[in-house]
Amino acid sequence: MAFSYNALIEYTHRLKILNNQLLCSILLWGSLSSNALAGTITEQQALNFGEFAANFTANSFLRVSPTGLVTSNGPLHVINTPQPARFILSGYPANYVLTVTITDFILDRGAGDTFLVTDISYLNPTTDLNGDALLMVGATLQIDAGKNYPDTDYSGNITINVDL
Repeated sequence: MAFSYNALIEYTHRLKILNNQLLCSILLWGSLSSNALAGTITEQQALNFGEFAANFTANSFLRVSPTGLVTSNGPLHVINTPQPARFILSGYPANYVLTVTITDFILDRGAGDTFLVTDISYLNPTTDLNGDALLMVGATLQIDAGKNYPDTDYSGNITINVDL
């Protein structure tokens, strides 16, 4: 069965001097073959890097796993706990392992320095008897030394591909 569904998700990131929070809104699009089922992706929880204090003179990262485990490196202190993204995939064949592909993306403010979001992690979900599945997504926020991250909105796009 040939099936591919793409979801374009736009993230907005707000940085406050030494604190940041990643917020997310979802925009869906896709191209389906005429024989394909129309699957949907519904966001239940945004990928959220919480709040943290960082010294931007050294490289650091903040990572949240699909299960919610938080790790960080470098001169960074987590203030409010990050959360993984949570999506409901529906309208797929029952009892089927879905193949998900998500690529790295950047958060920018239209000009200047950017955050790189890498190491997107998830487990390929299996649908239930109704053709629904839960997709938990984690990622790493890269914070580069010497960059200027002013207090403003950052945004970017991520694409979620679901294939059978």
